Amino acid sequence: MIHTPLQQIQASGHLSPADRDNLQAICNGTHYLDQLVRELLDFVRVEKRGYKLDCKPMNIVERTGFLCSTFQETAKARNLRLSFTAERDNIRIDADESAMNKILNNLLHNALKYAESYIEVEARKEDGNAVVSIRNDGPIIPSEHRSRIFEPFVQYGNDAKGVGIGLSLAHTLAELHGGRLVLDDDTTCTDFILTLPLYRASEEATGEEEQAAVAPGDEPEKPGLPTLLIVEDNTDLAAYLKRKLQDEYRTLTAATAERALELLRQQEADLILSDIALNGMSGLDLCKKVCTDFETSHIPVILLSALSSTRSKVVGMECGASLYIEKPFNMEYLQACIRNILDKRSTLKNAFRSKVMPLAAHLYNLPHSDEEFLSRLDSIILANISDPNFSNEQLAEAFFLSKSTLNRKIKGLLDTTPNDYIRTKRLVVAAQMLTENHCRINEVCYSVGFNTPSYFAKCFKKFYGILPAEYMKEHNAD
Repeated sequence: MIHTPLQQIQASGHLSPADRDNLQAICNGTHYLDQLVRELLDFVRVEKRGYKLDCKPMNIVERTGFLCSTFQETAKARNLRLSFTAERDNIRIDADESAMNKILNNLLHNALKYAESYIEVEARKEDGNAVVSIRNDGPIIPSEHRSRIFEPFVQYGNDAKGVGIGLSLAHTLAELHGGRLVLDDDTTCTDFILTLPLYRASEEATGEEEQAAVAPGDEPEKPGLPTLLIVEDNTDLAAYLKRKLQDEYRTLTAATAERALELLRQQEADLILSDIALNGMSGLDLCKKVCTDFETSHIPVILLSALSSTRSKVVGMECGASLYIEKPFNMEYLQACIRNILDKRSTLKNAFRSKVMPLAAHLYNLPHSDEEFLSRLDSIILANISDPNFSNEQLAEAFFLSKSTLNRKIKGLLDTTPNDYIRTKRLVVAAQMLTENHCRINEVCYSVGFNTPSYFAKCFKKFYGILPAEYMKEHNAD
């Protein structure tokens, strides 16, 4: 109710620099207020025992490492060294993912807020428990506050922000998991230690299972699965994303935008998942290049970034991104976004089999250049539908493209070859003529560019499941 009208005023373009600065300050305040309200609601739910945990087996090493990687950009921007170490790759607990994210995010946010030069995060097994330590070299918490640091609404320091419920919420959520969150007695640094019971079945895990948690190298070919290109220069985050996505997709990884473009010249990709802050060419430049290049403009791009301002999101979308997701992000949400985008593209790829003519490209949220390409593709084929010699060669000439470029484009958009698409259009038009024009089958056969009625009948049955005569009888029954 407040934030959206403010954004509209900001976008109006009729503001002085001073007014723009003031409005940005108000927008930042509303965003901060929204975060506080959400935190307060969680706090109230926990205090009233209305917070229901949905616990599942979780690798706390993977989860902590992932969250640390999403804070790396912010740490670098503040000249802080953020490191994460673990004594092993797989330490499993039974936990609610959302609650665990709240605990770890709160501790990492506080560390970033107060650290002066470093933040050290460590995961280990200790006395039958999983332990996560998050320490920083910020101002030492005074002794008079240490015993009350987890009480609600307790703050310290002259620059204290918030309402003082984050640590209390994290402390209570840890207890709901049967664990504890404490402030270590060490007075040389600030060290919060989260201790959680191990997942019982994890004690029986074999060395092979732990090895399976390590980031995979070159994975085997997975024919039939969509291909994702992950562009991320943080090796830990890239390995995490690959691990989480490789069961549903064939994954390719690139540490730079330049390498990503090289991979795209070598093989097909169905979706690109790219960080914005890359060494060399940025993710924004990569996105713009992909979305403006005829050969790759059909590939949707999801941008990941620690930048959360409205302007950053607008720039990302103006570069052609299908989606802009802030770090830290929820993996389940990211997976749902990927599935949704690919499902829409799959609907487009299946739509060419529709009896509706011509293909309504504007319904599938494609770039304008791809809409025009598909519309012109249909127009050229329909104009030459009766020519039995019309093939991918003539089609490529009509577009002033090489046959390989045309093939790559149609394959990327419709998951078929140019010749197969031409044949499909011949058959769709034939079906339309059989039902609407009451033509003889032989007349239809030659009208749509088939040389012999027998080959026409064979192709028609393969596509529609019945012979042309049966099809005409069924659809002209009225």
